[in-house]
Amino acid sequence: MPELKQDHEIPCAFTRAMQTLSGRWDLVICYKLLDKPLRFNEIKEELSTSFGKTIHAASLTQSLKRLEKEGIVTREVNAETIPVTVTYQLTEKGKALKEAIDSLKKWGEQWTE
Repeated sequence: MPELKQDHEIPCAFTRAMQTLSGRWDLVICYKLLDKPLRFNEIKEELSTSFGKTIHAASLTQSLKRLEKEGIVTREVNAETIPVTVTYQLTEKGKALKEAIDSLKKWGEQWTE
Protein backbone atom coordinates (compact mmCIF):
# COMPACT_ATOMS: atom_id res chain seq x y z
CA MET A 1 0.00 0.00 0.00
CA PRO A 2 1.59 3.34 -0.99
CA GLU A 3 2.30 5.74 1.82
CA LEU A 4 0.94 9.26 1.64
CA LYS A 5 3.49 12.00 1.91
CA GLN A 6 3.64 13.43 5.38
CA ASP A 7 4.74 16.89 4.22
CA HIS A 8 1.19 18.13 4.66
CA GLU A 9 -1.12 17.67 7.59
CA ILE A 10 -4.20 15.53 7.20
CA PRO A 11 -6.98 17.42 8.99
CA CYS A 12 -9.20 14.42 9.80
CA ALA A 13 -8.08 12.56 12.94
CA PHE A 14 -9.92 9.40 11.87
CA THR A 15 -8.14 9.40 8.52
CA ARG A 16 -4.77 9.91 10.24
CA ALA A 17 -5.52 6.99 12.58
CA MET A 18 -6.54 4.72 9.72
CA GLN A 19 -3.46 5.70 7.74
CA THR A 20 -1.24 4.93 10.73
CA LEU A 21 -2.83 1.47 11.14
CA SER A 22 -3.35 0.75 7.45
CA GLY A 23 -1.25 -2.41 7.20
CA ARG A 24 -3.12 -5.67 6.74
CA TRP A 25 -1.83 -7.12 10.02
CA ASP A 26 -1.41 -3.96 12.12
CA LEU A 27 -4.52 -4.11 14.31
CA VAL A 28 -4.31 -7.88 14.73
CA ILE A 29 -0.68 -7.61 15.85
CA CYS A 30 -1.70 -4.95 18.36
CA TYR A 31 -4.57 -7.17 19.55
CA LYS A 32 -2.19 -10.09 20.10
CA LEU A 33 0.28 -7.88 21.98
CA LEU A 34 -2.35 -6.42 24.35
CA ASP A 35 -1.90 -9.18 26.94
CA LYS A 36 1.86 -9.73 26.86
CA PRO A 37 5.07 -9.22 24.90
CA LEU A 38 5.69 -11.84 22.23
CA ARG A 39 8.62 -13.04 20.18
CA PHE A 40 8.51 -12.92 16.37
CA ASN A 41 7.63 -16.59 15.90
CA GLU A 42 4.99 -16.40 18.62
CA ILE A 43 3.32 -13.48 16.80
CA LYS A 44 3.56 -15.37 13.52
CA GLU A 45 1.96 -18.46 15.08
CA GLU A 46 -0.81 -16.43 16.76
CA LEU A 47 -1.67 -14.72 13.46
CA SER A 48 -1.56 -17.99 11.53
CA THR A 49 -3.90 -19.60 14.08
CA SER A 50 -6.30 -16.63 13.95
CA PHE A 51 -6.50 -16.55 10.16
CA GLY A 52 -6.13 -20.24 9.39
CA LYS A 53 -3.25 -19.55 7.02
CA THR A 54 0.43 -18.80 7.39
CA ILE A 55 1.59 -15.21 7.37
CA HIS A 56 4.85 -14.74 5.49
CA ALA A 57 7.79 -13.65 7.63
CA ALA A 58 8.47 -10.72 5.26
CA SER A 59 4.91 -9.40 5.72
CA LEU A 60 5.15 -9.67 9.49
CA THR A 61 8.56 -8.01 9.51
CA GLN A 62 7.23 -5.13 7.40
CA SER A 63 4.25 -4.63 9.72
CA LEU A 64 6.36 -4.75 12.87
CA LYS A 65 8.84 -2.25 11.43
CA ARG A 66 6.03 0.13 10.48
CA LEU A 67 4.42 -0.18 13.93
CA GLU A 68 7.80 0.41 15.55
CA LYS A 69 8.39 3.48 13.36
CA GLU A 70 4.97 4.82 14.40
CA GLY A 71 5.85 4.37 18.07
CA ILE A 72 3.14 1.75 18.64
CA VAL A 73 5.42 -1.26 19.18
CA THR A 74 8.88 -1.56 20.69
CA ARG A 75 11.46 -4.16 19.80
CA GLU A 76 13.66 -5.37 22.64
CA VAL A 77 16.80 -7.38 21.90
CA ASN A 78 18.26 -9.55 24.65
CA ALA A 79 21.83 -10.28 23.60
CA GLU A 80 22.54 -12.11 26.84
CA THR A 81 20.57 -15.16 25.77
CA ILE A 82 21.80 -17.82 23.37
CA PRO A 83 20.42 -17.51 20.81
CA VAL A 84 19.69 -13.78 21.01
CA THR A 85 15.98 -13.19 21.65
CA VAL A 86 13.87 -10.36 20.29
CA THR A 87 10.61 -9.46 21.97
CA TYR A 88 7.90 -7.09 20.75
CA GLN A 89 5.52 -5.22 23.01
CA LEU A 90 3.10 -2.32 22.85
CA THR A 91 4.18 1.15 23.89
CA GLU A 92 1.82 3.43 25.82
CA LYS A 93 0.63 4.69 22.43
CA GLY A 94 -0.09 1.09 21.40
CA LYS A 95 -1.80 0.22 24.69
CA ALA A 96 -4.10 3.20 24.13
CA LEU A 97 -5.66 1.21 21.25
CA LYS A 98 -7.20 -1.27 23.72
CA GLU A 99 -10.60 0.42 23.89
CA ALA A 100 -10.86 0.68 20.10
CA ILE A 101 -9.74 -2.94 19.64
CA ASP A 102 -12.21 -4.14 22.29
CA SER A 103 -15.01 -2.24 20.50
CA LEU A 104 -14.10 -3.84 17.17
CA LYS A 105 -14.03 -7.26 18.82
CA LYS A 106 -17.52 -6.71 20.29
CA TRP A 107 -18.79 -5.52 16.92
CA GLY A 108 -17.31 -8.66 15.30
CA GLU A 109 -18.95 -10.91 17.88
CA GLN A 110 -22.34 -9.31 17.24
CA TRP A 111 -22.31 -8.76 13.49
CA THR A 112 -20.05 -11.36 11.89
CA GLU A 113 -20.11 -15.11 11.77
